[in-house]
Parts: sequence; structure tokens; C-alpha cells
Amino acid sequence: MSWSRPAVWLCLLACGCTNAVHAKKATPSSASRERLLTFMANDDPRMCAAIADAHSHWDVFVFALQNPGTKQKGFSVKAPFREGRNSEQLWLTRIELTGENISGIVDDEPVFLRGIRRKQVVQVTRSQISDWMFLDQGKIRGGYTIRALRDSLGAEERARFLASFPYSFAEEP
Repeated sequence: MSWSRPAVWLCLLACGCTNAVHAKKATPSSASRERLLTFMANDDPRMCAAIADAHSHWDVFVFALQNPGTKQKGFSVKAPFREGRNSEQLWLTRIELTGENISGIVDDEPVFLRGIRRKQVVQVTRSQISDWMFLDQGKIRGGYTIRALRDSLGAEERARFLASFPYSFAEEP
């Protein structure tokens, strides 16, 4: 499969009782990436609903991944990784499915975890997935947790978020 990285990656970081949503603009080096952090409670009803939506529409992601259209690319899944008391939700790319197992390459630079690195190959199970997304004709399909974040922001924060985010969202499901 031909893979092309989207210009912006989003990762949901969980630490303690909050989720920090972290947007990174693509640049040649990770050291120069711009970051935008926003926190949400783990039990936020919008986030819980977003994860449930990602699970209930998993078949949409699998079908597109296995039968990509000419304008579909950037297939990614998000899953939690834990180290002691620290937990981060990281986006994985270059996804390969084998039954209920998913392997991919970590596409974020972890902030709280020391044992995982960007570009590391990891495996997760389907039940661990908290979100998925891909580009379809330049619009994001999936990205339910990103939508929940966007919808939770105040006017000024939302304007900053949208200004840093070059894609629009496809209607779902």
C-alpha cells in the first residue's frame, strides 16, 4: 500500500485524570514542531462517546484499509500506552491488520513515556483502539476524538485549533 503522511498529526495524551490533546504541525524535524495542548477529563461524556463511535464504525476503517480508493491515504489508529502511572494515547501509522492484532509505527513523540519512541513498531489489539482516521479525498474520515476535542474548545481555542488544522471532516459515518 502506498502511504502518505498527512501534514498534521494529532495525538491524545492521557496523564492522571486528564487527557491532553496535542496537535503537531509537520516540519522537517520533531524539535521544531509547534504544539497545542488542551486537557479533557477521562470521563468527559463527549470523549467517551467519541471512542464508542470509533469502535462502532471500525468496519469502515478496515474496509478502506483493505480496499483503499485512489484518494484514500494516511491510515492511522490511536491507542493507549502505559508506563507505570503514565499513560499516553499515540497515533500509529503504516497499519497492518492480522485478525484482532494491529501493528503500526508510532507517529508521535511521546511526552510522558520513556520506553516508546517515534517510529518504533508496536502492536495493539482491536479492543485497545480509541480512534482511527484516514484521508478520503482530502477530508478526514473517523477522527472521532479529534471532533470531540474540537467541539469542547472555547471560541478562541477553537479558532487556534482550526487555524493549525488544514483538513476538514467528512460527514460520518
